[in-house]
Amino acid sequence: GDFFAPCTITLIRDSSERYNLVDTGSFGEERTIKELLNKRNITPDQIQRVLITHNHPDHIGTIGLFKEAEVYMPDSKFRVNVPNIFRLVHEDFMSEVGREQKIEGSNMSLISTPGHAGWDMSILYQARNGKKIAMVGDLFWSQQDWDNNSEYLNLCVNKAMQDKSRDYVRNVLKPDVIIPGHGDAFSPEYQNSSK
Repeated sequence: GDFFAPCTITLIRDSSERYNLVDTGSFGEERTIKELLNKRNITPDQIQRVLITHNHPDHIGTIGLFKEAEVYMPDSKFRVNVPNIFRLVHEDFMSEVGREQKIEGSNMSLISTPGHAGWDMSILYQARNGKKIAMVGDLFWSQQDWDNNSEYLNLCVNKAMQDKSRDYVRNVLKPDVIIPGHGDAFSPEYQNSSK
């Protein structure tokens, strides 16, 4: 049968007052994306930065709407940056769990969290209220996945690397809020509450 799992799309207004979109949804969802942005009085041309957690069709499908945006996406096939189109996060960055790349002029960072699609990244946003918010793509599909109670645990290309990335988020990054790849945001509970 058909399988459709709409991804979580996150709109962020960063410390420089720029609009950022994390992941863009599936092909065919362009009208829905435009309507959701329109409810916030934003047009696709006002999105200044698009950050893609991984290159699966359900996360990059409507990327063509954002013609004015600077795009950050992981891709092991490309070794050079293409000026003014994509800022591809290089394979050497992506291959090591927990490497961090600050996004200049913002309160956001890219964190390498490979495993689900091979080359994956999470976006860490430092909110004005001091909370750390992590958009983790499909590293965690949902809160159930965080609790290791999910059918999606083995849906990855490199389970050992995914486990290492998940451990990094849980034990080192320790965000206050997690926005998973296919579910609602949640505040995780940690074993040692000395965050």
